[in-house]
Amino acid sequence: MSRPRAFGSVLLGVVFAGALGSGCLCGGGGGGDGLDASGDGRDGAAGGPDGAAGGGDAAATDGGTALDGGPNDCLAIEVCGDGADNDCDGTVDEDCVCAPPGDVRECYTGAPATLGVGRCLQGTQVCGDPMGEFSYWGDCTGEVLPAAETCNGVDDDCDGMTDDGLGMLSCGVGACAATVPACAGGVAQTCTPGSPSPEVCDAIDNDCNGVVDDAPGASCELCNGMDDDGDGLVDEGLGWTTCGMGLCAVTQLNCVGGLLQTCMPGTPGTEICDGNDNDCDGVVDEGLGVLSCGVGACAVTTPACSGGMTNVCTPGAPSAEICDGNDNDCDGAIDEGLGMSSCGVGACARTTANCIAGIPQTCTPGAPVGESCNGVDDDCDGMIDEGGVCGVNMPPAVSCPGAVTASTLDTVMLSATATDSDGTIVSTSWTVTSAPVGSSSSPMPPSGYATSFWLDLAGSYVLTFCATDDDGATSCCSVPISSVPSEDLRVELFWDPGAASSTADVDLHLLYPTAPNWFSATLDCYFANCVFGSLAWPPAGAAGNPSLDVDDVNGYGPENINVNSPGLVTYKIGVHYWDDHGQGPTTATVRVWCWGTMVYESAPQTLVEYGPNAPTNDFWKVANVTWTGTGAGCTVAVVDTIVTGAAAMSAP
Repeated sequence: MSRPRAFGSVLLGVVFAGALGSGCLCGGGGGGDGLDASGDGRDGAAGGPDGAAGGGDAAATDGGTALDGGPNDCLAIEVCGDGADNDCDGTVDEDCVCAPPGDVRECYTGAPATLGVGRCLQGTQVCGDPMGEFSYWGDCTGEVLPAAETCNGVDDDCDGMTDDGLGMLSCGVGACAATVPACAGGVAQTCTPGSPSPEVCDAIDNDCNGVVDDAPGASCELCNGMDDDGDGLVDEGLGWTTCGMGLCAVTQLNCVGGLLQTCMPGTPGTEICDGNDNDCDGVVDEGLGVLSCGVGACAVTTPACSGGMTNVCTPGAPSAEICDGNDNDCDGAIDEGLGMSSCGVGACARTTANCIAGIPQTCTPGAPVGESCNGVDDDCDGMIDEGGVCGVNMPPAVSCPGAVTASTLDTVMLSATATDSDGTIVSTSWTVTSAPVGSSSSPMPPSGYATSFWLDLAGSYVLTFCATDDDGATSCCSVPISSVPSEDLRVELFWDPGAASSTADVDLHLLYPTAPNWFSATLDCYFANCVFGSLAWPPAGAAGNPSLDVDDVNGYGPENINVNSPGLVTYKIGVHYWDDHGQGPTTATVRVWCWGTMVYESAPQTLVEYGPNAPTNDFWKVANVTWTGTGAGCTVAVVDTIVTGAAAMSAP
């Protein structure tokens, strides 16, 4: 047995130094690996495997090396402790001492580049029982090394490829010749020649006997400019060849002027709708897309080309709009124009939309209560203050019109009646019982049996008519009014709601998406250029143009901007504090209505003015509204940012 070798560990080198004597790996002088001349006889003073004059890797040391498995990496002696076969003898760390006995480590004796590739796996070594003073590493067991590649679906030689290098199989001659891979899918293949056929004169060995055109009793014509078969004709009967597909297809003689010809397909073109394969890919009129037309239930998609003819997209036929969440009449709006329903009488009167979110609605009257002497039909039986609830004095009997639905900014005309069975009517009045926050409209005149009322904001109002008789008894009735925007898109601004007075002049802005900045002369709708619609915005036609219908310069608002048929774009909403007329800060609110439904109401925003149209006056970037034409019609993205008027003039 060879002398024990030290581990690559410094600690063990020190521990065994005294015991090994002159045979230890002490790192002596010279070009060797640390074994002296009287050691194992492999490393002389003049340099061994690692010395300058030796034949090994000059850069290596016996303390450990990085080997790539090449032939020049084989060392004269094994390096202990690195788990590699350094001396290329098929054994890892042989004659290397180890501790403690029974210790197990991984090993691999093949080329390092093959480890973990294909079938190659590392094995293990066990530190054996002491043999004299030391223990030694045993054989590397359980490892799987590269082997010759076989047809089994496994990378046997661990080169990263499966069943490679196994070649091809060829068999047969002439028309029967065949070539197949020797291995496919891990299964060895068999080459089977084709079937022979009777020999004919076609320059092919049809009967697979190794001879071309040896038809019995015939002399075959060849392409050589000669009459080979003696029939007085030259190069006849040698046939035609067709190549290419579609419009690239070409058919030509196999022999011209005694020379064999090569069939060359035509040049592909661009596919068009003509029933031909223009681009010569074997498919006719492909890749020409589809046509889409119509909206809502009338939407149709059809191929752009059928049977070589260009198609025309024809929308489906519209039908009457019903409450189902679809655009049945194909006008771009969903469940529109289905109206309102009213039910109940007296204090139980209610009004509701017939369709909400595609679901038909049912009008449910309010709950009646006991009748009291208040001029109201509390028990909802069509009679007011009946049953002697008012004692001897009978209050006036009043009657109001039913629920009213009208377009926002319309003026509605209302007329009521009042009679007194035990006296006379001495006074009447019209008052606003409820209204959308921000509304400043009042009945005109506020007294009398008939009045008019301007719907300055969208939403629900209740106007109450009261009559007082000569005994001081008062009776009242109410008229619910629904104010519905007639335009597809409506933006409302009001300020200082509920204040005793307001002198603030606040301006509403609606910005087209391509505008370079606010206050644009053509792309920002506001008081200076847009009152009652004087701008031309896409889509073409008046329906796409914005209109500022109210410019309130000294009050509570509102200011409203409408677009009858918005484009499929994103508009920006802004508010500028123009002049406070001495009032100081103001509180503004913005609402957005799409297809008659309020989709957004901002939180109240406090704005500050520093002088009439001063560049430092607050400019509020409220929100961006994107018209989609589907669902609710639009979506709103809140911005809620305050900048100066000067900043708004320089950027959108």
